[in-house]
Amino acid sequence: MNRKLIFWCYFLMMFILFICVPSYFVGISKHAYSSLFFGYQEKPLLIMMISLLSLFFDYLSLIIPRMELFSIRSFSLIRKPTIKRSCFVCMKVILPYFIPFLLIKLYALTIFATSIVFVWIGISIIEWFLCFYISLNLKIAIPNGFFLFIFIIVRIIAHLLF
Repeated sequence: MNRKLIFWCYFLMMFILFICVPSYFVGISKHAYSSLFFGYQEKPLLIMMISLLSLFFDYLSLIIPRMELFSIRSFSLIRKPTIKRSCFVCMKVILPYFIPFLLIKLYALTIFATSIVFVWIGISIIEWFLCFYISLNLKIAIPNGFFLFIFIIVRIIAHLLF
């Protein structure tokens, strides 16, 4: 419960930061502002820090439920629950972390509702579920740094395309 509470507090902090960006940077365009959610901005320094915090938020939204499900996995091997019960437990662990991730991404639609934002929301959701699926279904252990690397690569691609 402590991890969920801390993550939700981090979500609120990120949401407040994203709301406050236009008031601090009056000259920022809607296009550059919406690229904060998916890409990487390097100028000015405060925008760069918000961009890095957003990247870290995306990374944590994947890693924390992954670690919780790994701790539950040993119990499921012993008790052998039904598929329905396993899916219920999995959703109970995933949703408190995926919903804030999705809300942050959907907030970009209120700012700059174009087709490129829709595409990047879809790419972000697919990336999140693909990384989550890969991390749970492979027989080998994948280090957390690999997923951070994937998130960084996708952010760089988004920065180049925005």
